[in-house]
Amino acid sequence: MAEASTLVFGATGALGRHVLDALAARGISPETITAAGRNQVRLGELAAAGFGTAAVDLSDSAAVEELVARHSDIVLISGGDPNRLAQHESVIKAAKNANARHAEALAIVVTTAGHDNVTYSLSGDTDFTYADIAEAMSVVLEREVAYQPVTAEELRGALINSGMGGGLAAFLAGLDETIAAGVFARVGDDLSRLLGRPTTGLVEGLTAK
Repeated sequence: MAEASTLVFGATGALGRHVLDALAARGISPETITAAGRNQVRLGELAAAGFGTAAVDLSDSAAVEELVARHSDIVLISGGDPNRLAQHESVIKAAKNANARHAEALAIVVTTAGHDNVTYSLSGDTDFTYADIAEAMSVVLEREVAYQPVTAEELRGALINSGMGGGLAAFLAGLDETIAAGVFARVGDDLSRLLGRPTTGLVEGLTAK
């Protein structure tokens, strides 16, 4: 294991670059950070910015283990791959086997103490509905944006008509219905405590550069 090195899986995505920049802003030298991902173009850009890079597919458990073993801090950014759960398990298992100090998904957690074996539930300080999003978009765009709710069956039909398979359409329609019902509307202060400030509101977030 390296003496002081940070490995960031999922570094070639949009969130990944923000995490890399946040790590650098908190005093970690880019030379000690390895950005890992599959996008060769993004990896080239990160290398030009001074970061170490590694081309890796999270489905390749042997490559993941070899890479993890050379780093002390592991940052895992969740992606959209259909096999992401198995990939996440692979990274976490490799981190445990290598006795990595951290296996978290936040730059602040990596660079401060007191987070070992802690799970954070990250959310904004307030929840919001689809109607709230429409209202915020109205403010940002300076024109009325209306939220038009549809039933799960209507959404499923629209998705199928657009060419999506029936199974996936049914899953997404059910997920949308669950979200609209507020099942996932869990608000906590973990994120604001980690940031040391209130979380950004809807309008501010939509207009942030």
